[in-house]
Amino acid sequence: MEGSDDLSHEVLSELLALMAHDFRNPLSALHSNVGFLMACIEPKDDDTRGALEDALVSCDGLADIIDNLEILGQALGARAYSQRVLSLGALVEEAVKRYSQLAKSHEVSLALEPRVGTITVVSHRGMLANALSNVMRNSIQHAPPGSRVRLAVSARGTTGVVGVFDDGAPLDASNVDPFSARGQVEAKSHARARYSRGLGLLCAALAARAAGAELSSVPQEHGNGFELRVRAVG
Repeated sequence: MEGSDDLSHEVLSELLALMAHDFRNPLSALHSNVGFLMACIEPKDDDTRGALEDALVSCDGLADIIDNLEILGQALGARAYSQRVLSLGALVEEAVKRYSQLAKSHEVSLALEPRVGTITVVSHRGMLANALSNVMRNSIQHAPPGSRVRLAVSARGTTGVVGVFDDGAPLDASNVDPFSARGQVEAKSHARARYSRGLGLLCAALAARAAGAELSSVPQEHGNGFELRVRAVG
C-alpha cells in the first residue's frame, strides 16, 4: 500500500506520541466535567456521588493506558532520559495518594510501611513514577477483596528499593518473561501471568529501564511481590 513503507520505528514512535496526545484532550475534558458534576450534587446523594467517583477512577485508568501508549512509542524511538536527584519516599507517597481511590474500587487498601530517614536516588522522575504506577495497578487488580497492598521503601547498600506486595496469586515466570512483549501477549490466557490493562508489566519494565532502574518479581511465602531498584545517593 502506498505510504506504508515509511513506518520505521522512529516514525511509529512519533505516531504513537501523537495518538497519546489526541486521546488526552477529550479525556481531560471528560475528567473535568465529571469533577464539575460532583461539585454540583447534593452531599447526601450517595448513589450519584458513587457513580461519579467510579467514572473518575475509569478516567484515571484510561489516562494510565494512554501513558503506556506513549511509553511504547518512546521505547521504539530509543529516547534517552535525563536523570536527577529525587526523594524516593516522596514519589511513593504521591503514588499511594493517587491510587487510593482505585484501591477502594477494588475493595482493597494501600498500606505504606514506615521508613527511616530520607532515601534519595538518581533517576528520571516521570519514568520511575510510571514504572511504580503500573506495578501498583497490577497488585491492586490481582489482590483479593478485603486485603492490603503493601508498599515499602528501603535502602540496600547503594540502592534505593521500592517493594510492592499483595496477597494475590504469585507471578509465574517459569515459561515466558512476564515483563516482555511476548509475555504480555500470552498473559491473557494464563491467570498467574497477572495481565494488567494497558500492557502493564511490559510498560512497567520499559519505564523502569528508561528511568535507570531495575524491576523484578520477588518470591513471597504468601502472595506476590515486586521490587523496583534504583541507584541511591548520599
